[in-house]
Amino acid sequence: MIDTRQQHLSSLQVQISQITQNLIEENASLKKENDRLKSRNGKLVGMNTSLREENEKLKREHTISQSQVPKFEEERKQLTEKMTQLKSENSELKERVKLQEPLVECAVLIRRRLFERAKCQRGHGDAIEFIIEAGNHAAHRGDFFADIAMFKLGYMKSSEAAASQDEGTTEFERTYMKVFHDLYGSSLDGRWRTILIRGQCRNIKVEMARGS
Repeated sequence: MIDTRQQHLSSLQVQISQITQNLIEENASLKKENDRLKSRNGKLVGMNTSLREENEKLKREHTISQSQVPKFEEERKQLTEKMTQLKSENSELKERVKLQEPLVECAVLIRRRLFERAKCQRGHGDAIEFIIEAGNHAAHRGDFFADIAMFKLGYMKSSEAAASQDEGTTEFERTYMKVFHDLYGSSLDGRWRTILIRGQCRNIKVEMARGS
């Protein structure tokens, strides 16, 4: 009977020992898992802090950006206005260049005549007759579009050779408008400017009255 009890007691001790060992091992495992979770939680807390700081930074930047929107809009408006102005100035320059073309052509013919005569007079070769003739025509015959250009570009407003940008019509200019009408049988108006810009009828020439 005693042996049976001892055996039973020994068996219980073995079981208790086994259970204790299992609990110790499980506790160690749980401790290790707890440490791992603590470490991970620490990293997550750090990431959360960083995300909060980044979010605050983005909020500040957004606030600054929003405050700068009116400034950017004003700058965009100014740039748009400047671009419109430059386009307008570019169109005016192109128109002015187009207006100047017949004047340049006339001046070139006259200056080439001078060089052709000087070449002959200074013994550098015979004069080329058609160059001299073209220069004579440019100097002494009417050139409808060259004369239109002189009025439109302001060269006929005064006795000064320089162009004037004054908007009004001077008495000096009005006198030459009468001369223009006598030469070409037409008044000076905006319609001729349109014709000139379009490049129509570019080679109209009229003989000026002798002594005029």
